Amino acid sequence: MIGPGKYDAEAQRLFEETRAESVLIVVVGGKKGNGISAKNTGIVAGKRLADLLRGVAEGLERDALLAMAAAATEAAGAVKTYELVNDGAAIKCLRCGMTSYHPQDVAHKYCGNCHVFHHLAVGPKEYS
Repeated sequence: MIGPGKYDAEAQRLFEETRAESVLIVVVGGKKGNGISAKNTGIVAGKRLADLLRGVAEGLERDALLAMAAAATEAAGAVKTYELVNDGAAIKCLRCGMTSYHPQDVAHKYCGNCHVFHHLAVGPKEYS
């Protein structure tokens, strides 16, 4: 990442405006095409940025693997173990009947009563 980047001017402007210790711009499909530009105040800030990016990358990879597992489970004709209710604001577990309105439960298709992530579940509770 050393060297000129397509979006260095934008990164520099944001760096100065926010007075941040680090700024990273990732552009996909921008006017200048794809690009990454970073500005930071020094080695420590660069290390913190690298640590943050590692966490982001791990989260993105985990989410992608979970989505792939969910798609494979659905494609295999597995029994549906949940349904989204109230226009997607809640998740109802079809294993135990509990409904959760917690945004993280909905986002991760999780039942706190059964302690199961539904994209990994195989069917009704009595068959698990």
